[in-house]
Amino acid sequence: AESTVTKTMLDINLFRVENGGDPELVRESQRRRYADRDEDLVGKVVDLDASWRRARFRLDELNREFNASSKAVGAAFKE
Repeated sequence: AESTVTKTMLDINLFRVENGGDPELVRESQRRRYADRDEDLVGKVVDLDASWRRARFRLDELNREFNASSKAVGAAFKE
């Protein structure tokens, strides 16, 4: 039998406590709607989001360092 599950995008901020979200509310909604599925999908989303945010932060730091170095090299060539 084919499932008629509707796929809905959820705002990532619903999973981020520091942005006013409440992962437990999302978790409860998942329990009510998909009782037969993996209950801790919300936990996985929270963990993956935290990893992504750490990686993104590090990438932004590296980009800042690269841009500062590039600017310094450009200034040195002008002298």
